[in-house]
Amino acid sequence: MFHLLFGPLLPDSRSGPPAELAAIAEQVNLLASLLDASGRSPAEASRAVTQLLRDCIGLRRRLEARVTRAAVHSTDPRLICEAASELLEVVRLAARLVRCREWLRLAVSPAEIRELEALGLRSVRLVAGTVKELGRSGGWLGGRAAAQPMKAEAEELYERGVAAIFAEPLDPLEVLRCKTLYDLLLGVVLGSDRAVKALQAASLP
Repeated sequence: MFHLLFGPLLPDSRSGPPAELAAIAEQVNLLASLLDASGRSPAEASRAVTQLLRDCIGLRRRLEARVTRAAVHSTDPRLICEAASELLEVVRLAARLVRCREWLRLAVSPAEIRELEALGLRSVRLVAGTVKELGRSGGWLGGRAAAQPMKAEAEELYERGVAAIFAEPLDPLEVLRCKTLYDLLLGVVLGSDRAVKALQAASLP
């Protein structure tokens, strides 16, 4: 669908998905490095993610303008814009997580949180990888890049972890911090799942 939709706009539509969408995917890749809790300091990561989010918003607007200008569409162009919107939402969700790490200083990091952090990182990388697969395949995912749903695993970790923190005799502030982090991490995984599905829908022939 990508090569059919953007054929009138791109010199060689088989070279990959729209440039703006591919650029957003690269930003998502950068975001994955910021999500690594062992990487940059929270303050440095927060500054970097603010600029990254700003860049992604600009890319999303340019993509929408490009689709609007296209004279011929082989299918509903809104699918492309929806896919870009879901990519942007992944960036927004992860940006919020990175920013909140500046004050979410947990005394102890439960195992479920560490597992959810790893799952969130994997899910964001899957989103970026899906767009790259669109580029390699000339705009059609087919069955080669089927989603690897992490939603069920994330929800199970979330429920187990939240139940555990409320069962422990923790300081109320520590409970709030843990619960907030669980909410943010689950949001990143669920947002990534939606983004992959939107990309798959946009790639249907």
